[in-house]
Amino acid sequence: MELSDVAHEGRRMVDAGLLLQVIDALDIGVLVIDRARALRFANAVAREALRDLGGQGMLLPPVLDRCLEGSVEARLEGFSPGVGVDAGEGRQYLVRWRELDHGDRLMLLVLPAQRSGALSCQIRERFGTTIQEARIAVLIRNGRSNQEIADELALSISTIKTYVSRLFVACGVRSRTRLIVLIDELEERGLPTRAGLER
Repeated sequence: MELSDVAHEGRRMVDAGLLLQVIDALDIGVLVIDRARALRFANAVAREALRDLGGQGMLLPPVLDRCLEGSVEARLEGFSPGVGVDAGEGRQYLVRWRELDHGDRLMLLVLPAQRSGALSCQIRERFGTTIQEARIAVLIRNGRSNQEIADELALSISTIKTYVSRLFVACGVRSRTRLIVLIDELEERGLPTRAGLER
């Protein structure tokens, strides 16, 4: 082995270690599961979620095991649709997973408080909105009026109306009701289509 190979391998190991530290610090649960459905990695939030869901040792709890059923081929291109999993005491996790190149699976566990941030990211990725437009879309979806949104974000009502107009154009809808349907579809299935809403 050449000295340059040793240096490259050392950098790779440091990069992997830093990546694991970052993943461990996330406020969503991240799991890696092997082909036999045994845990290979779980960050701190995922370990807590596993305890909530009755996990023992390195075995996946049955409730999460059931989330992995379905077509693997459909999951190679992106994450599965979200599935709600009840953890008791009023807590419900949104569970999504995807197949990794080598047959392992990556699973994300998100608590409801974290879902609005995740949903905002999905809206931005899917429709190319700005961060503020995506935040406003989530607030509209949660039933807030323009005035309530303006008060919460400390913006003028005129500014909110401008954001809402741009949001409608970006999402290809003409009303708040259609926007809410679109966002619900995005959250539940992960497969929204603008054309399907223009019927």
